[in-house]
Amino acid sequence: MLRNFAILGVLIASVGIAFAGQGTPLGPPKHGIAKESKGAGAQEPGQSDGNKNSASNIAPGTNQPPAPSTNADKEQRDEDIAVQRKIANLTGWLVGVGALQAIALIGTLIVVNKQADLMREHAEHLKTLGDAAKGNTDAARETLAAIKRQGLSMKRQTTHLRASAEASLKQANHMATSERAWLVISSVYKSGSVIQPGFAPLYWWQVKNVGSTPARLIDTQARCKLGMAELPETPQYSRNPIELHERILGPGDTLDLWTLWENEDGTIFRNRLEKLESVDLRAYGYIRYKTTFSEEDCEARFCDYFNHVPKESIATDKNSWAIEFRPDLTAPAAYTKSN
Repeated sequence: MLRNFAILGVLIASVGIAFAGQGTPLGPPKHGIAKESKGAGAQEPGQSDGNKNSASNIAPGTNQPPAPSTNADKEQRDEDIAVQRKIANLTGWLVGVGALQAIALIGTLIVVNKQADLMREHAEHLKTLGDAAKGNTDAARETLAAIKRQGLSMKRQTTHLRASAEASLKQANHMATSERAWLVISSVYKSGSVIQPGFAPLYWWQVKNVGSTPARLIDTQARCKLGMAELPETPQYSRNPIELHERILGPGDTLDLWTLWENEDGTIFRNRLEKLESVDLRAYGYIRYKTTFSEEDCEARFCDYFNHVPKESIATDKNSWAIEFRPDLTAPAAYTKSN
């Protein structure tokens, strides 16, 4: 700011000096301008008569210049005055141009000064904005750090909650497993299920609920076949299971069912037992049901066998032998799976 005022003062002083130097045009000269003489004795006009007399004392034969005429001096003075006036006018114009330039410079300085002030205000405003942005950045950084810490805390809490949830799920599954209905199915001995002359007795199997809650029975079936031929990997059941229509079987309750013996080809065995040299039976079947903890079907399967070789023929054997089945441990896994 001080520098701008110093420059402004210098310009104003320059303009003042220029106006002061213009002055008043020069007047006519006090003495006429004599023409240059070739002789060394030229004299100025207007000298006194004494001088003339002294001139008359000059030796004859000396060449003296003619005296300037009055009209020539006046013309010379007028010409000098005109030239000086032209110079004064030109100087005035130059001073005017300089003044205009000074005014323009002053205006420029004022505008530049205002622009400098405006830029200074803008700089201060930008600095304020920069400080605010820096503060916002610091706050955002702190917020981000807090969010990160909170995220880590939530992650640890989520890990603990997941572990707790998994433990709760395991406990719930354990409770459901321990409290659900569990059905077992197997061959069962009934009165009259003996080997003796006559027609083959009925084959009986039993379904029992060994769980803690009731079960809803869907269907079941079993087959009892003569012979100990190798079993296929997948059980072959008939197309007509016994429909139980979601009958309730409470904890500890049993359900007994029966079917007829079959030949190895699946046909009903209708011969008398005394025609057999030995009795080899294999029985297998399943029960499908639902529990109170799930709507998915559960299933239990079994596979048993019975083998009897009489010392004598069945026709002459006076003893009767009870048909008691045992689990067939050689059966494929598909015959005994349960869920």
